Amino acid sequence: MASIPENTFQLPTTGFHIGVNRNKCKKAKRKYSIIKKKPLNPVNSKKVLCDIEEHGYIFEVYEGPRWFIPWGKKVSPNVRSKFESLSTYSRDEVFKQIKYNSVHNMCNISGFPNPYNIKAGEYKSSPAVNAIFKKIKTREKNEWNQVYSLYKLVFRFATMFNKIRHMAKVYRSMKNRVNTEDPVTLEVPKKPVYVLNLKRKCSYVYEANTIRRAMENRLLTCYWMFNEPKQPTNILSNEEFVMGQYISVLRQLKEYGEFSVTLQLFRNANFDLSVFEKRNKQYLKLKAIERHFKDETSASKITIIEFIKVMSLGIDLDKNKIDRCIQTYDFYKKYTYIQSWIRLTEKYYISKELNDIDALDEVYTKAYSMAMRIDSIY
Repeated sequence: MASIPENTFQLPTTGFHIGVNRNKCKKAKRKYSIIKKKPLNPVNSKKVLCDIEEHGYIFEVYEGPRWFIPWGKKVSPNVRSKFESLSTYSRDEVFKQIKYNSVHNMCNISGFPNPYNIKAGEYKSSPAVNAIFKKIKTREKNEWNQVYSLYKLVFRFATMFNKIRHMAKVYRSMKNRVNTEDPVTLEVPKKPVYVLNLKRKCSYVYEANTIRRAMENRLLTCYWMFNEPKQPTNILSNEEFVMGQYISVLRQLKEYGEFSVTLQLFRNANFDLSVFEKRNKQYLKLKAIERHFKDETSASKITIIEFIKVMSLGIDLDKNKIDRCIQTYDFYKKYTYIQSWIRLTEKYYISKELNDIDALDEVYTKAYSMAMRIDSIY
């Protein structure tokens, strides 16, 4: 190879070409592997799994509507970004901050630096820097005041719009009426009580007395003096009432003067069946005893016969006479002597539930005298 003389300039042989456009040079084709994405499960598509070293946290990404300033409203970009920073919170939460602590709490939940927390004289610097800080602080306060006024305007409009929308739903449901006659009286209700079903966009109408008694019967459901309360249901659709329907029905019953202690106690329990049962155990037990002797004919008969037999144990009576007394219950229940035994048995169970010793002594005394009369009557 010939030697190059000294002091001679030579262009580099690699990576440099004169008059050649490197962008147009042919490049080697690379083989890319196509990765097929698996279809997402529609149930779990909104769930994101964040794996950390020890724990995994699953949370749902909110994809619903958010508050935003209409683009027709001319505001600065800073005001718009501050407004949208609160859109991750619920409407009630933001409204609570606005109502009780005004702009100060809005800044705290937004994630932006709160200009109201910066105290005067906190930073010691030159007067020029302090003037800049003061100007920035004033500008931030003005922007947050604009956000505050915008949110108040939006909430006022949203509240008004929700009322109009709710009234439209009520009007549509009232117009689509399922029945015109009461299912019990088979007549047009004189005291109509309307039950709205906004989901199905329909309404039901009942006589005030009918729906009151139907709700009471569900709450006072019992068997053999054991109370088993159940949620009140719509008579025709057999669906349990929701909170709004409870309030609406009770308000209409109050207007017609259809008062009920049971429904009032249920309302005091915030329409919660478990709370209602815990708070009113004795009341429900007494109602179960009354309904046992009033409505459960066959079951109450067994209770009364057992009571007669027990009260007759200490007395020397002929067994045939006791059997004839029991047979009288089957053939002639309205007999005054039998009715006295029925009332006395009911009083015994009520006094026992109330732990009334004086009433129990009175029951035992009267039961002894009535048992002695079996020998003379039969």
